[in-house]
Amino acid sequence: MSDPPTIDRQLVEQIAALAQLALTEEEITVMRAELTQILAYVATLNEVETTDVAATRRAIPLAQLWRDDQPRPGLATALGLQAAPEPLGDAFGVPRPID
Repeated sequence: MSDPPTIDRQLVEQIAALAQLALTEEEITVMRAELTQILAYVATLNEVETTDVAATRRAIPLAQLWRDDQPRPGLATALGLQAAPEPLGDAFGVPRPID
């Protein structure tokens, strides 16, 4: 296993500048350690043998959860307008957005 690259202070500052972050000295130290750990983890993942593993989009298969589209009668207009605060004929009355 090769050692992952170490993140130096200058790289942390460059990343922070790209993200438009103003980091304190303490935050730079913490970020440097955390980014180095992330690279170490990626290096570990790169060692996993995946030659015979088929590519997949999901870890588990998903079943089609949608029902077939079947036409059916809708809600009657009069019944739908019963809850309307101000019905206007066969429609919902709403206040004008602009006078």
